[in-house]
Amino acid sequence: MKTFVLCSLLLRLGCVFFVSNLFAMSVDFEQSLAPFSNTGEYQFKRYSGSTPSGHTGPSFGARGTKSYIYLETSKGSAHTASDQAVLYLNKFRPKNLSFYYHMFGTDMGTLSVEVYSDGIWYEIFSVSGQQHTSSTEDWKKASFSLQKFVDEVRIRFVGTAAGGYRGDMALDEIVITEREYQVIDFEKGMGQTVNTGDFLFRHHSGKTPSGNTGPNIRRAYYGRSNINCS
Repeated sequence: MKTFVLCSLLLRLGCVFFVSNLFAMSVDFEQSLAPFSNTGEYQFKRYSGSTPSGHTGPSFGARGTKSYIYLETSKGSAHTASDQAVLYLNKFRPKNLSFYYHMFGTDMGTLSVEVYSDGIWYEIFSVSGQQHTSSTEDWKKASFSLQKFVDEVRIRFVGTAAGGYRGDMALDEIVITEREYQVIDFEKGMGQTVNTGDFLFRHHSGKTPSGNTGPNIRRAYYGRSNINCS
């Protein structure tokens, strides 16, 4: 888990780049499931590489990372229709929720996300059946505003099997923030970011002009654009 706070942060690398206040929790499952826990009869398991069963599950984590969690649907696990695994997070004040999911396999069941508030579980996301055509297809991302939930809430991800071993659904890169925010990936420019120093972060794609320095691609977002300071 990565918990990070950005408080009117100024990155001073010869140029100045402004980022507004933000608290966020990012769970990439590279080390553990914390702060999430399994509460159902079956479990979401940490894994890396392709899942043990053929023709189902991802081959790697979201955005090229190594580890992720998934629901195993082979015999002895959540193999029968309606078998469930529940990934649970207790008491948080989220304003935004995002995550990546991978659902490859002809026996794919249902992945849903629910938020508990004022004594009621509200379903905010649900998708059923195969959503990917191969184990190497890019993960899909889902994002939600949770502004309507004013008080502390609980969040759970529910994986429900459809029956059969080719139903290994997976989750990764769960991010929860306590403020409204805007993701800027620099694909179409600098967005609402502002240069304020003597030198500038510049919008760019591919290799930087100087040799032996800078990135070749933006691997983390599978995009082509980046910014550099010169």
